[in-house]
Amino acid sequence: MQQHETSAGNLSADFYLKPNCARPADLTTPKPASTDRDNVLLYNYAIRRHNKELEAFGSCIDSYAGRASLDIDWILFAVNTGIAEANNSNPPSAPAAPGNMPSGFFPLPIASSLRCITCRAG
Repeated sequence: MQQHETSAGNLSADFYLKPNCARPADLTTPKPASTDRDNVLLYNYAIRRHNKELEAFGSCIDSYAGRASLDIDWILFAVNTGIAEANNSNPPSAPAAPGNMPSGFFPLPIASSLRCITCRAG
């Protein structure tokens, strides 16, 4: 049985934009004794603040992941549009919104009038 070699693809591993979400530091505040009212209040405040920071981080990461999914949709759109052009069939609909990558990053689909002339000759 022949094994197929896997590769990383056409782009370097670090080409994709990193999320700019601020991950909160781990909470290192020790839990006070339940009889130490002042420190319990400070501890509870620190926990609430940390939880709010975690919520913001989670929302940011969810948004980033959603836009990454749209980038995948744009790649599939470009590939499937090329296939539709080659098969003289209707192209797919474009994705609903941009992803994380900058405008113009993904190639525009090739219009029928701009097809490769030398490809037709063969």
